[in-house]
Amino acid sequence: MQVNSSHSWAGRLEKSLRSDRDDLETLGFINHGHNGYSTEDLLKGKKIEAVIQDKPDLIIFENSLINNHYQSLSLEQTQKDLESIMAKLQKELPNAKILIISPNPVTNGKTENSLGLNYTDYIQASEQVIKTNKWTYLNSKEEIEKKLSKKNMRLADILTNDNIHPNDQGHYIWFEVMEEYFKLKK
Repeated sequence: MQVNSSHSWAGRLEKSLRSDRDDLETLGFINHGHNGYSTEDLLKGKKIEAVIQDKPDLIIFENSLINNHYQSLSLEQTQKDLESIMAKLQKELPNAKILIISPNPVTNGKTENSLGLNYTDYIQASEQVIKTNKWTYLNSKEEIEKKLSKKNMRLADILTNDNIHPNDQGHYIWFEVMEEYFKLKK
């Protein structure tokens, strides 16, 4: 099920930020998301260089942990890749603000991959390296789960049939999480 880009959390956030602040009226969002890419794929496929070429002032980097889990990348590789990605971004874009966010919650997050690791293991491993390096981070997975609990909703209500990708309602809740984060950071 394809989500309309204006209904995605990023599309909604762009619209919200533009309407909230006059100085952001000309704000431009460029989506460099790559479905199915692991952190390793982003590095090998020169996707980080593509982001650098756009010279953004702000990068919201959704860590590729769902794909790292499915592709059974080791936690060490995941951490190393994250450090490589951040090193490239920080070196080439020294003035850019970088926010790392976790991916959304998924239905089979407790399922172990061929390495015996579950999705939460990947979240925790990446949080370890993020904390060590004092990078800016938002655990959007946890914040989405809190909102679901408050709204008395199930995870299945906000995911497409693949049980991985958010549907329009899921994107709206993710947008709410992101909007609250940015309102606090004004």
